[in-house]
Amino acid sequence: MNNRWKYIKGRDGEYPEAFIIYVNDNRLKVEANLEKKRVKIYLESAEGEIVESQICNGVVLKERDILGNSIIEPAEVFKTVSAQLSSIPDSKVVRLIGRNYGVIAPNQSDFQVEVSRDILFLKSVLEKIKKLPEKILRNLLKYFQTLLEKPSISDIFDMALAVSAGYGAYLYNFNYALAGIIVAWIALSSGYVDWIIRNKSPYILKIIVLIVPACYIILQGVRYQ
Repeated sequence: MNNRWKYIKGRDGEYPEAFIIYVNDNRLKVEANLEKKRVKIYLESAEGEIVESQICNGVVLKERDILGNSIIEPAEVFKTVSAQLSSIPDSKVVRLIGRNYGVIAPNQSDFQVEVSRDILFLKSVLEKIKKLPEKILRNLLKYFQTLLEKPSISDIFDMALAVSAGYGAYLYNFNYALAGIIVAWIALSSGYVDWIIRNKSPYILKIIVLIVPACYIILQGVRYQ
């Protein structure tokens, strides 16, 4: 089986060596950089599906379906050619692939792949970065869901008190700025009361609903009075 592999050396780019073989009309290519201990595996099917795997010293860094039309996960696709990958006529390249995809290297039972801690750390960081947008979105949705929870009777009372006090202050001396300051002060005080006296988390939406109009009223008061 080894003599079926076509070996190409002196290539430009990151991978100076390559091995190519055809398996049931499927084109399997393995590019290697022994100095950097990296290999890249491509499998192109007769139907035009292309999957890729990037491995560094036995650690899979990335797997992907290049064209996005494969119905099988790349790892499962590469398992179908494990025998061919095991037969690459360069034991160093086979060992760099490691035990991934069912590959068996010569004397592999006595060979322990030395995985760099830096590589493992990098892989974990990349995984966390990949999941970060989803985590942020989930937390934001949870936060807004909390904001939209129904207010308690005490929250409604605080809002009514703030609006009434502000309106009363305006009727007393027709001073927008003073009315806005009173509404804002009651809004902030209600959050403090929720936290210290009522032993519950302040209802943030209540404070926002009161503070925003209060700031606008204060600005109008300063502008016209």
